Amino acid sequence: MTNSSPAHYDRAVLLSAYLDAVGEFSTLEGKTGVEAEAAYASWSPDAVKRSKSRMAYLAGLEKLFGVDLGLPDPLNGSGDMRRRVLLRFLLQTARSYRAIGTPLDRYTEAGLLVKAMEDVRIVDAVTDSCARMQSPVGTLRQQHLELLDTVLSGLLGERADAIYELGDPAAADIVVPEPWDPWGI
Repeated sequence: MTNSSPAHYDRAVLLSAYLDAVGEFSTLEGKTGVEAEAAYASWSPDAVKRSKSRMAYLAGLEKLFGVDLGLPDPLNGSGDMRRRVLLRFLLQTARSYRAIGTPLDRYTEAGLLVKAMEDVRIVDAVTDSCARMQSPVGTLRQQHLELLDTVLSGLLGERADAIYELGDPAAADIVVPEPWDPWGI
């Protein structure tokens, strides 16, 4: 997702910001407004800042591209029902993309797990199985990204191929979130 400042704003940058925001809304269980602020109460100040900056980034890009991608729930939005159904499909595809992985993907430190697997002599079999999953996982992720890009392109219509330079006055208010290093390095 968002790792550094883009060279320019295009559909790929919008899609990346959208995927980040889908993750944020997933963490917040779709809460917005006062409910989201209450959910943030248990978060660290840095986590709240990161979350809000990712959502503000998407909002800025949506404004730039003249599109509302309907987060957190496109079906409750306004406008044409067919468009809202398409936005819902975009959201479901994004959630599916975010769910793709191997059983080891969510571990930032798996030392204790590895020791537990060593205790029952399965560490090699488990790591081999997870390693074999990497290729199909990568393929499935790429296929999801291609589908997401196709749907987003359709939603953007004539703006699908728009590219905005960072210095463009229309992009002046967009603040790119700071890259986050969970290890503080």
